[in-house]
Amino acid sequence: MRLLRLVLLVGLAGLLVGCGLREDDSASRDVEQTDLELRAAKEASEEDATDQPKTKPREEPKSVVDPPIAVDPPVVNPPVVDPPIAVDPPTVEPPVAADRILDGKKAEKLEVRHSMLGFRNTLLFYTFKDEKTIVTLSIGNTDETFPVKGKIHLFDDATTEEGLKKWINNQHSDGLFPEVPTPTFTGELPEGTCSVTSHKQTGTSENPSPISPATFKNYEVKLSMKEHAIDKKVKLSAFTDTASAHVKSK
Repeated sequence: MRLLRLVLLVGLAGLLVGCGLREDDSASRDVEQTDLELRAAKEASEEDATDQPKTKPREEPKSVVDPPIAVDPPVVNPPVVDPPIAVDPPTVEPPVAADRILDGKKAEKLEVRHSMLGFRNTLLFYTFKDEKTIVTLSIGNTDETFPVKGKIHLFDDATTEEGLKKWINNQHSDGLFPEVPTPTFTGELPEGTCSVTSHKQTGTSENPSPISPATFKNYEVKLSMKEHAIDKKVKLSAFTDTASAHVKSK
């Protein structure tokens, strides 16, 4: 196909030359012939390029990626915990049930502050007639510290109220009764069980006994009793009270 066109073009160029073109135009004809030849060669080259099958661009092979391998999660064993050790609950002893429960607020109180010689240390007697018990307190009067001592006296259940009063009388009076009941148990209150928490002076008084004349300062004191128990015999509840005391003036 290319060669045929080329031959035709060359033949055409020869005919033009042979048809009696003028010599003075020979140069221009040569040029034209050359142009035609070049154009024909270009067209032939383009046709060759057109006739050649188009080559597809080379495809790069796709890389083959292996799927991820399934991995089992690590086995985590739970920590080994020893079972709790059974512990017996602590043994709680039940409160001691005392034979006699004493409520100071319900007691019958007697206060003694003087004797035949005049003012003395203050004596307090708390009588629990139903419980057949007497609590005695002694408040010192040598100075304003007012130390307190106490005791608990238990009597037989058959003791009468009159018998308790006679016993109290014999603890502070010079007129003694011949027959009085005797405590079946006497226990001292520990130091600090009862104490004077405050005091204030209320005036002064002359000693009522002519045997020992002197001036005494009068005080009102406040008492505080702590709860106290003696074995299973008796339990004294806490309470507060007031009393009077006389301290000799210096």
